[in-house]
Amino acid sequence: MMVFFTLSGFIIAYTYLDRLHPFSWAEYGRFMWARFARMYPIHLTVLLGILVLWLVAGHVGVTLPNPEYYRASSFAVNLALLQGAFPANPWNAPAWTLTYEMAAYIAFPLLAALLVRIRSVSQAYTGATIVALAGTGALIGAYSYTGNQNIGGPMFWIHVATEFACGALMYVGWQKAGFGVSIRWDVAGVIGAVALAVVLWERGDSITLQLAVVPLAIFSVMAVAGSSGPLRGFLSSRPLEWLGRISFSLYLLHVTCRSVLRQLIDPNDFVDSSLVVRLGVIILFFGASVVCGALLYHLVEEPARKWLRNWLARRTAAQAAPVDREATAQR
Repeated sequence: MMVFFTLSGFIIAYTYLDRLHPFSWAEYGRFMWARFARMYPIHLTVLLGILVLWLVAGHVGVTLPNPEYYRASSFAVNLALLQGAFPANPWNAPAWTLTYEMAAYIAFPLLAALLVRIRSVSQAYTGATIVALAGTGALIGAYSYTGNQNIGGPMFWIHVATEFACGALMYVGWQKAGFGVSIRWDVAGVIGAVALAVVLWERGDSITLQLAVVPLAIFSVMAVAGSSGPLRGFLSSRPLEWLGRISFSLYLLHVTCRSVLRQLIDPNDFVDSSLVVRLGVIILFFGASVVCGALLYHLVEEPARKWLRNWLARRTAAQAAPVDREATAQR
């Protein structure tokens, strides 16, 4: 998630910074509607799907994992996208991050008002460094005070603020530096990705993770943005591009898909099987998750996103039409 929020800050700044300057409530509304249109329809679909599974499981006598999670109060909190802000268990495990994601989007115009005041590369990079150090210091202080190094819960607000702001600041620095694209960024991107993978694999504790992941994530995002050779070709290939498009649906659905599949095929039954069989089970679970994520994307996420955006466009046009007619009459 640390990599995601850093990347999200970079991409949101790249896409919307110019649109939100100067600030207008109308443009802010369109920005938030676009974020809502992408996020909420699939969240609601998966949440209702889990509700159906829970009802069916209870009817046939199957006990779902963590039955204490499935309460009416927590369902209402999840429905309102507040599962990360209140002590309510998420019905859909990955969805706990959506509260933080929406909060970052709500706050982005405030961040944008500061970003547009940056005049130089050094200001942007210095700002990112200060934010990263301040966020890391706050986390270390919180960890030392509470003795809890879990990155979830209240601690995650610090993570999100730090990583999202750093990603946005690094975009401004990257833009003002005018680095352009170069094969050298491909090499840097591969080095950054390998280093990031090693840190995530051998992360130790959460403090170490915070210290190492954020700068590596920022460096990797910048390198990918400036790549022009094999790395750019690989990441922009049709299979990777398609996986990128369905990634949000896959993220929200993969735990539910895995839980349902485990009711049919228990991986523990294949612990002593041959390597080929064990790999086959892994491929089956991974493939089933990808298929379910693709179906959710093509049947719900993309159609709902387009419909909601088109609805707003039609509504905006309808509201503007009387004003245009009045202006024409006055001329």
